[in-house]
Amino acid sequence: MKSTLKIITVFALILIGCKSKDISKTNVISSYYSYEIECVAKNLDGSLVVKTWGSGINIESAVLNARTKVIDDIIFKGIKKGALNCNTDPLVSNPNLKEEHKAFFEGFYSKRGNFGKFVSRPDANWYSNLKKDKIEFSVQKSYELLTTIDVVGLKEYLSENKIIL
Repeated sequence: MKSTLKIITVFALILIGCKSKDISKTNVISSYYSYEIECVAKNLDGSLVVKTWGSGINIESAVLNARTKVIDDIIFKGIKKGALNCNTDPLVSNPNLKEEHKAFFEGFYSKRGNFGKFVSRPDANWYSNLKKDKIEFSVQKSYELLTTIDVVGLKEYLSENKIIL
């Protein structure tokens, strides 16, 4: 009897805590899931074809998010998913490096930052097909895209700027 009463009490508390809200006044984010980048292929020049995801309220912000995220992942996390011949370790081994060189990385990842030199833009057909509706959503959407990463050039750039040795 006591255990039944405890279960009913816990259930009632859960229901009270799950009080419904007015969704129109709440920022709902549908793309809360954090996708992991996947390596699709390794080119002969050392560049990688990578599948990545980006989230945003419109296509432009989602593409920018995906492009910055894939460069950040290659620098700090490496690639562990996808084709076996192109999985890589991170370019840096110090997890605090981003904080130590905060000014450099803020400029590097800005909208017109140098990160764009090392990651391709989406294919024109892919981009134009998604832009047909030109609708901005009140929730974020996630988009998948394939990009080519110039890993050799990125490594040289970071070395020239004394980020990695």
